[in-house]
Amino acid sequence: MSLPDVDSFLSQFSSPATRRTYKSTLLMFQDFIDESKNSSLSVVDFANLFIDARSHSVSPFTVARDGMAIKSYFYYRGIEWRRKFRGLNRKLRPWLSSDQVKTLVNTCQNPAERAIIMTLYDAALRIKELLGLELNDVHKEGFLSITRKGGSVGTVPISDNTYQAIMEYLKWRKVRVSTMRVFPLRYQEVLKMTKSLSKRSGIEFTPHKLRHSRASNLREQGVDIADIMALLGHKRIDTTMIYAHVTAGQLKQRIPAGT
Repeated sequence: MSLPDVDSFLSQFSSPATRRTYKSTLLMFQDFIDESKNSSLSVVDFANLFIDARSHSVSPFTVARDGMAIKSYFYYRGIEWRRKFRGLNRKLRPWLSSDQVKTLVNTCQNPAERAIIMTLYDAALRIKELLGLELNDVHKEGFLSITRKGGSVGTVPISDNTYQAIMEYLKWRKVRVSTMRVFPLRYQEVLKMTKSLSKRSGIEFTPHKLRHSRASNLREQGVDIADIMALLGHKRIDTTMIYAHVTAGQLKQRIPAGT
């Protein structure tokens, strides 16, 4: 038994990372079918056996990732498979809606607060990543170059509104060439600022909750889980899978502007 139309199925995904991940799973699934001596089983039976076998050797999140790939392929082929996966049942922490984030931005008292909140949310940054930004890391084309945990360097998109907020903040701060850091603050100062804003706005949040909210809202809009993984800087898709069950829509668009 072979899995037909795999290439055409994969071609519908815009993200190369998603295509690679799903292709890897489907190849393993095909190998599993080929190695079986039972030709009387249906492809759904094989899928259940494959997932059962994987659950004994990999994490629940990896099982869920494999199951999503197969279920998506089955949907493409018009095959019904109702199996659920433990890896997708991990409870999500509450997150802020896009309207709540806009309320936070509108409650900001100065350009510094506004730039920090918009950048943290739009680029889904950790505080350390925010504070590590230097002037030449902000690109007018709408990108930030950031240093991730472990020292790796990544590039993430920001909206025109966020870019303008950063520029207005730098002008307000009267930035000089000798000041290379975009936000010359300490970690605790950022926490203090967000705590004050939380009290003024009546919206309970932390910098990390902004990051989590960005990922959750993107997934709810149908953004590819692999694109969210890239935005967050996760090295393993398993970590990003906690966002996978927010919506079951087909993932056809890239990350939209956040602010």
